[in-house]
Amino acid sequence: RALEHPNWAVRSRAAKALGKIADPRAVDPLIRVLKDPDATVRAYAAEALGEIKDPGAIEPLKRALEDPDKNVVKQAQKSLKRILEDLRRP
Repeated sequence: RALEHPNWAVRSRAAKALGKIADPRAVDPLIRVLKDPDATVRAYAAEALGEIKDPGAIEPLKRALEDPDKNVVKQAQKSLKRILEDLRRP
């Protein structure tokens, strides 16, 4: 619910916390937050998806590479790299 809070700071902290918890149940809500109006929230969501390392986040993160905010793009790149590296491990 905190990802839907009217205050961007609450949403960004929620996204960051979900990444630290790394619960796969957070993947779908975080993917939705990649479209948040606030760039900081989108960046934290992208980062959190990389911490969870769920392959289901690959396509949404690829779309986030076209975000107008450079920090969102940077986090999406890092997260994609983490997920892909994790998939390559035996």
